[in-house]
Amino acid sequence: MKQSERLPKAAVSGKSILYLSYDGLTDPIGQSQVLPYLRACRAKGIPLHLVTFEKKSHQQKIQETQALLDTEGIVWHRLQFTEGRGIHLKMLDFGRFVARAFAVALRNKCAVIHSRSYFASMVGLLIKGATGKKLIFDKRDFWVDAGIETGRIDLKKRSHRATYALLRRFEKQLFQRADHVVSLTHNASKIVQDRYPQQTTETITVIPCCADLHHYDPTTLAEAEKTALREKYGLTNATVFGYVGSIGNTYKLPEYFDCFKALAAKIPNAKLLFIANNDPEEIFRIADAQGISREKIVVTRSPREQMPLHISIIDYGFFFIMPSFAKQACSPTKQYEMLAMGKPIITNKGVGDAAKVFEELQCGFLIEDFNEENYRAAAEWAAMHPPKDTRYDLSHYSLDYGAEKYYNVYRLLLDGKS
Repeated sequence: MKQSERLPKAAVSGKSILYLSYDGLTDPIGQSQVLPYLRACRAKGIPLHLVTFEKKSHQQKIQETQALLDTEGIVWHRLQFTEGRGIHLKMLDFGRFVARAFAVALRNKCAVIHSRSYFASMVGLLIKGATGKKLIFDKRDFWVDAGIETGRIDLKKRSHRATYALLRRFEKQLFQRADHVVSLTHNASKIVQDRYPQQTTETITVIPCCADLHHYDPTTLAEAEKTALREKYGLTNATVFGYVGSIGNTYKLPEYFDCFKALAAKIPNAKLLFIANNDPEEIFRIADAQGISREKIVVTRSPREQMPLHISIIDYGFFFIMPSFAKQACSPTKQYEMLAMGKPIITNKGVGDAAKVFEELQCGFLIEDFNEENYRAAAEWAAMHPPKDTRYDLSHYSLDYGAEKYYNVYRLLLDGKS
């Protein structure tokens, strides 16, 4: 056993939550979403053990996070993520995951298993079956359906059809046997209840991806900082449409650039700012193919500490996500982070709870479909709503709100009421 993977000597007292995640606590989502929730629950007295997989390249962040957890009494049983592709590597990780999770659950008073996403939930379901402990299935999306939509599962292939059948059976068991389900969206919650009647409004809690309103606070930024950053990127007199996050097939970049053409035809000196971790050439190549001048585009990246400043220099948040069945379970964190910084958003319908959120907050423009008519409608809307920072009521989309919801779920199960 590696030094970093030894069972911690310290233990928390009382009935504990065992939190399982194949994603790392030192990954961006782990730092911005998971860690704040867990720290808030521990501050309210919930004993916590964590089993997560961390990347070897994250050593500095691992040390910083370990020191933080030690001071707050959260016990972290970390495993090293196996780099590389191949089912055999995932199976090795799965075996280590099962062994460590069982050891932690049995050696400590872990009454509830909280499994984040499907991979961890396979482990959680095994522990529940062997020990009778309660299981929280924290679903991120409809993973099996997403596999079909993205092409990871090709039902034309016999081997993929067999895998699909196994995954569907596992998914059915998971939803039927979970003591509580956490859903990112109300739309996904309704779908789960329709498919699995044993899950009701009493056993499903909707907790969207949330923004840290203490971090994303526009009042903490000086105008001089924003002016300097605009000058650095050549955006001083531009109307800036901003994209935050990675790019990929599900983000509809060709359609995105087609819509930008309509925006640029209507909005003087419109430019695009991509705050992304991708190679800039990936973005420029797609822009070239869609006939967008590279002079209209700025591509940069930003550490989390600097994200509020970078978002502050855009005028409109602007992103598309492929609408699909699986994406009804999607809750884009970047949406709430941009709204926290007072930025209206142009995006598309058919993703998560977008229609509900936009109706409640009146926070931008939702296009109905990816075509010229809708792109012109988005441009008309932007022309009629010149840049103006707005304070949106994000009380139901804040980390504080999300942490309180998780605490309530933990308390419910630890008290034996669900």
